[in-house]
Amino acid sequence: MPKNVVICCDGTNSSFQRDLTNVARMSCIASRVPGAQHVYYDVGVGVEEPGFVTKLGATLYRWAGLAFGAGLVKNVVQAYREIVSNYEPGDRLFLFGFSRGAYTVRVLAGVLENYGLLKRENQSEVEDVIRKFSALFPKKGSADAEDPARREAYCNRTFAEARQIRESRSVECLVHFMGIWDTVSSLGWAYDPKTFPNTAAMRHVRVIRHALALDERRAKFRSNRIEPVPGAQQDIQEVWFGGDHSDVGGGYPDDQSGLAKKCLEWMLREACQHDLRKDPAKEKELLEGPKSRPDAMGPQHESLEKFWWVLEYIRLPYRRQVDSVWKEEMIRYCGKGWRRIRDGDLVHRSVQERAKQHLVKNSHWSAAEAKVQWVD
Repeated sequence: MPKNVVICCDGTNSSFQRDLTNVARMSCIASRVPGAQHVYYDVGVGVEEPGFVTKLGATLYRWAGLAFGAGLVKNVVQAYREIVSNYEPGDRLFLFGFSRGAYTVRVLAGVLENYGLLKRENQSEVEDVIRKFSALFPKKGSADAEDPARREAYCNRTFAEARQIRESRSVECLVHFMGIWDTVSSLGWAYDPKTFPNTAAMRHVRVIRHALALDERRAKFRSNRIEPVPGAQQDIQEVWFGGDHSDVGGGYPDDQSGLAKKCLEWMLREACQHDLRKDPAKEKELLEGPKSRPDAMGPQHESLEKFWWVLEYIRLPYRRQVDSVWKEEMIRYCGKGWRRIRDGDLVHRSVQERAKQHLVKNSHWSAAEAKVQWVD
């Protein structure tokens, strides 16, 4: 009988040893039923390992994870191995992630689309497959990227190799449901951004639910939107919620998590409508108490403080589309990087309550409010 395989990848510097994120809460609420639902939780990028010799080394690793996503590739490899070890053809794969954990599961979806899921007898090749995926397209600025003929030859070679692995060493593995909170993708240093391909348009994912933070403005936390695939049979909803990055994805003390729990309540409902199994007792424990419940009027935080102000005055890459062509420029955000809301975007109705009380901080909100669609 088909089972659910649930993969939960937490956000930067997040784990059960700290204030819980919505990914940690989801991994607890998802019931563990042998033969029916397998649940895996992976700590976030930047969580130090026991092998660090000094406190300074551990601290530097945490900060590297916070600012630049150090350790993300390792998290992708671990999560992919977990799927290899537990997925059987016909199972339903659920992917949940927050922040760079959300980017982690989007990378996983891209690997599964291009290379399939390695058969268990081939799992020693996992790291090699992830490395190949990161180089599926030529590196920006290289001769292979700049010359059209060389780019075509490069892509013909890498895609042929991916197809050979997919057809001979792997099994097909579609993503049944992806639930993500406020994806960011700062992987690499500010002047050498590294990104994986196929993490925006994910045709291999049937259902996507993405909660976006309306009031986040940090330079290194730009919103990373989903791009629908033309003609693909997908169910995609990206929904704006009030608050900053962790007001949406969690990670603040429980008595300050009313907004985050509102997002979790929505995501849990959506996932259960698509066959996720939940533990009602854990749901009651983590959503309804003891210190806070889902609350549209819960306290909102300001994430742009201390260390993050340094990055506001460093020139960072900014990409925008002009006449169907992507343009890149270097800009300083200086604390004014409020996220832009597109015409027709979905906004959770809880924001409507906050707007009436003038609690929405995003400077673009007043111009956008009349052009959005409200959802529950």
